[in-house]
Amino acid sequence: MASTGFNNNNTSEGNSTARPPLFSGTNYSYWKNKMRIWIRSQDVRIWKVIENGNHIPTKTTSAKEGEVSVSKQVPKGEDEYSDDDWKKVAMNDKAINFIHCALNEHDYMKISTCETAKEIWDKLQITYEGIDHVKESKVFMLVHEWENFKMKDEESIEEALERLSKIFNNLSMLGTKYNDKQIVTKVLTSLTPKWNSKVNAIVEGRLYVQLTFDQLRGNLLTYEMTMLNRQKGEESKKKSLALKTTSLQEESDDNEEEGDEEFALLFIKKIQ
Repeated sequence: MASTGFNNNNTSEGNSTARPPLFSGTNYSYWKNKMRIWIRSQDVRIWKVIENGNHIPTKTTSAKEGEVSVSKQVPKGEDEYSDDDWKKVAMNDKAINFIHCALNEHDYMKISTCETAKEIWDKLQITYEGIDHVKESKVFMLVHEWENFKMKDEESIEEALERLSKIFNNLSMLGTKYNDKQIVTKVLTSLTPKWNSKVNAIVEGRLYVQLTFDQLRGNLLTYEMTMLNRQKGEESKKKSLALKTTSLQEESDDNEEEGDEEFALLFIKKIQ
């Protein structure tokens, strides 16, 4: 039997551009975004079938309702399909196959009765992302995290930016997006006081207007490395100075002790 190229047993995210990312049952928002990108890379028309509907061929019929003749759209029988109709059906079947190949057995059973790709996609979204009010609650909590975000005293800049990235990435997956200027402004207003000189330099030079988040990240990482190296140098100098001071103090104490001994000997000689 010829291989379809989509064997679920061998499918794992990142292994091949020919395989859809496998949904593990967790982190749905992340998988949804990866799956959307993967499907579009295969054929953007297939994604449109999932996004907009199944495109089952229909025809117009007329029926009387009382004295009025009403036109209705009803599904065509397969024997009525044109070549274009068959293409639409094939696109829906491909879309269904793509999603099926990305699901494990447990999740497949949840959508096995769905007849269209859009039905499957919508059911997964309702199951794992929640209906609108649940989604709104998630957005509310994430926005609250965003607004109250502050760098911790013990954090490195990389750790702080990683925390912030998770917040705005999750918001983006739920439809709430921030542009680079908003993100850069958030970062600059969230840093600890030891970053004040760097923040002032960026703000006074109006660099934040042109900076992207990635550029700011690189800029701050470089500054942190320089700052840490400078601090290490200063600490090393302080330790060296402390050692010299201790050594001089010990030498001075030794000299004082020797002087005291000489004075004592002279005093003893005089009184003998």
